[in-house]
Amino acid sequence: MAAVIANRVETMPDRDVLTIEGAGARQNEVRTYRHLWGNGQRLAQLMIDQGLRPGEHFALLMANHAKFIEAVVAASITGNVFVPVDPRARGDKLAFMLNNAPTRSFLKRTRFATQPGPAHPVR
Repeated sequence: MAAVIANRVETMPDRDVLTIEGAGARQNEVRTYRHLWGNGQRLAQLMIDQGLRPGEHFALLMANHAKFIEAVVAASITGNVFVPVDPRARGDKLAFMLNNAPTRSFLKRTRFATQPGPAHPVR
């Protein structure tokens, strides 16, 4: 995916590629190839700075919106694997997902945190 986005940045950087409709409740979120690539690169650098290495997994606790797609682009840039987790999950369901996914870190909205060593039980 990263190679496709990078290629499009070179050939059509200002073309709208992603629109998340606000359904009248908020403004639509629109990303061009340039925006998607730039935001993906910034997030990829944050992931590298946090110590994630290629092939490692991270949990992605985020609703389906533009930042989710940017995180997917970042994972493609860094060679990481994202494990999508429904941010509405609570209690035992959330604990099960986080404790049984082979993740080293998690990303929630725009924040990134690493888990020291094995994941600690979530209650």
